[in-house]
Order: sequence, then C-alpha cells, then structure tokens
Amino acid sequence: MSGSGPFVREIRRSEDRFLGSDIFEQGSRVFPPRNGEGTVTEPAREVRVYHECDVLVVGGGPAGTAAALAAAKTGADVVVMERYNHLGGLSTGGVVIWIDRMTDWEGRQVIRGFAEDVFERMPKEGRAGPDREDWGSRDPDKAKYWGLRTTAFHGIVCWAPTLDPERLKLLSQEMMIEAGVRIVFHSWMAVPIVEDGAVKGVIFESKEGRQALKAKVVVDCTGDGDVFSRAGAGFDTDIEEGDVHHSMNTGFMLGGVDMNKWLDFRGGQ
Repeated sequence: MSGSGPFVREIRRSEDRFLGSDIFEQGSRVFPPRNGEGTVTEPAREVRVYHECDVLVVGGGPAGTAAALAAAKTGADVVVMERYNHLGGLSTGGVVIWIDRMTDWEGRQVIRGFAEDVFERMPKEGRAGPDREDWGSRDPDKAKYWGLRTTAFHGIVCWAPTLDPERLKLLSQEMMIEAGVRIVFHSWMAVPIVEDGAVKGVIFESKEGRQALKAKVVVDCTGDGDVFSRAGAGFDTDIEEGDVHHSMNTGFMLGGVDMNKWLDFRGGQ
C-alpha cells in the first residue's frame, strides 16, 4: 500500500516481520544518519569511591528489587542503583499495572517468591482481582465477569491482578529499607569496573558527578544488559540499525470514568 505523504512509501508485512521502518522511512533509514568522525581525548582523573558493598544490583525494576531483597535476606550488604526516582521499573513508572497470570488452570499459584510477598503486603485498595477461592473457577458467569477485567482466560478465572503503581512504588521502597538495602536513585551506570575478568563494581553518573561503587558481586538487572555487555561478555541481538528497536506505546491513566459503562461496552452489551 503506497501513501501520499513524503515519508510514507509502502507497508510490507510478513508473519514474522513488521517494523516501524516499513511505514515511516526517510531515505533508507528511520533516523538521520550519524556524521560523527574521529575521537576526543577524555582527561584521566581520579574517581571517588561512593560506597563498597557485597552485592550491587544495577536496575531497580521488579527483577532488581527481587534480587536486592533476596541478597539482603542472606545478610549481605546490598545496594540497588536506579536511574529514575522510584523502584518498580515499567510496572510503576511505565504504568504496566496488569500482572500476567500467576496461577495454573487448576487455580494453584505457581509464580511465588518476591511477587507473592508484594501482593500479600499490598493494601486491598491497591490491587484488583478475584478472591483466592475463585482461582481456577470455571463458572461461566465468574469467567465472563473476570474476563472483562483481564483475569480470566479460556473460561477459567486466574490470579492476574491489576496494581496501583504509586502504591507499588512506596511498597517496593519500604521493603528495601526494611531489609537494609541502600537505594541509589537518579544514577546511571556508565562503565563497569572489570578486574581479572570479573565485574567488581561500576562507575556511575549522577548530579554529584562521576563516582565509583565497588562490590564483590554485581547483578545486571538493567533490562538491556548494559553492565555485562559493556564488560565484554558475549551476547546476541536482532536489532536492525535502520529501524526503531521496539514498537513503543504510551501508558496512561484516566480519572472520572464510568467503569461499568465501559465494561458493558467492552463486553458488547
């Protein structure tokens, strides 16, 4: 299909490929080509050591908070470093507030651990989902009711709750503080510190400038593998240089919505 705009050429579809550049192209690339050449010399300098710990977790999303809490429970001195001002990653800051099903088709909870601890501590008004006694129910009315609320699949009620992102931010931080985890917000890992082939910390940037954080063990929970990839570990990628890396979308929340009317509309009534 050809478009009439200057940047719309043709839509090419296949079963396994549908990229942003299939629709929006300027020349042969989505973005203007880079024109940087040569190098610059960064002056050598001494970097202040901010802290030394047993375990450093880089990235404070759900995986990072779970890793930090698990390490702290062993008695380790733990630091979690996060580039934003809150924990929870996309589940809070990204408003990805629906948690995929955590029960099997019989209603048994099979995803447990840190997630279960969070849900047990989450105040009732901070989560939405079926009561435990309904997990695994095949009652058609219950399945229809919860199906419209994204927690019933194939006619079976599951535990797939929706969470309040602001409450999850607070709860995640409370759990870290209670466990004695040091939280470092607004800090971006710049370069891993590699000694004898092992990562022994990171150099990071914040509003205080460039600092170092040393650790016996570093856990990469950045989501993109920033630490291990920059440390020289092997990895594979299917990123196409001339294309956007993912089909991005915007999460948002609305207030003052008549949810019953919306659910009737969604259910085709």
